Amino acid sequence: AAIVEVSGDVAERLGAQLGFGTQQAQGSLGATSFSNGGVSLQGVLTAVGAPASVALSTGATLAASNNDFGLLVQALSNSSRARLLSTPSVTTLDNEPATIVVGQNVPFRTGSFATDGNTLTPFTTIERQDVGITMNVVPRITAGGVVQLVIEQEISSLVNGNVEGAADLVTNRRVINTTVMADNGGTVVLGGLITDDRLSSEQKVPGLGDIPVVGNLFKSRNASESRRTLFVFLRPTILRDRADIQAAATNRMTRLRQADATAIPRTILREQEVRQLPLEIQGLY
Repeated sequence: AAIVEVSGDVAERLGAQLGFGTQQAQGSLGATSFSNGGVSLQGVLTAVGAPASVALSTGATLAASNNDFGLLVQALSNSSRARLLSTPSVTTLDNEPATIVVGQNVPFRTGSFATDGNTLTPFTTIERQDVGITMNVVPRITAGGVVQLVIEQEISSLVNGNVEGAADLVTNRRVINTTVMADNGGTVVLGGLITDDRLSSEQKVPGLGDIPVVGNLFKSRNASESRRTLFVFLRPTILRDRADIQAAATNRMTRLRQADATAIPRTILREQEVRQLPLEIQGLY
């Protein structure tokens, strides 16, 4: 199987923060401060005497201050595209289920108790679940040599950060349950799942932020868009005899050696010697 995820992320940030009548010991008499800018104006103002104490974010940042005035302008445009490829492979008998899991076994809280009668005995119950890439498949070879595949494909991941209203860990799940027919050595596409997330926020000073051109000094805008497309490809191969099994193992060994032309795969043998992977699979044993 080949699981391909193509993602495109675009983010833009533009904003200005102002401070008036500022003194390092007393702060600002009048200022604008926005939470979606990434860098606090107050952090810049208090670092006049020690510039190294302020940490600026990515993008173009202009900061200036004296005892009476402070200005912070930020501009950032970020885009990225990533192609993530996972190629799980599993061998099984005809009409026998097979499972492959690549990921983590994560504990999830299922309950907690504080008291037992008059005795204080706090404890928490958990249940472990696999998070990552899971593939369950049952192959059936028909009389004509066509392979019927009963497939359950799941890709899950933990959500970064806290989710409002959630008492424990939160996961993203993408699941495909299907039954398909494929020729021996043929490739089928299970689906293309698209996830599109968009976020846009604007903070401004009422009235002043609506003034054309000049109003940009009194507002901060932050926009991001993330699109992820998931493709799942399957290629069943019938191994009828020992020669087919040996050829499949040799082919996998060859592809392993060619996986990264810039790096030399190495293995540690029983004698603790580090050597390059052998040309033939028999050399592993």
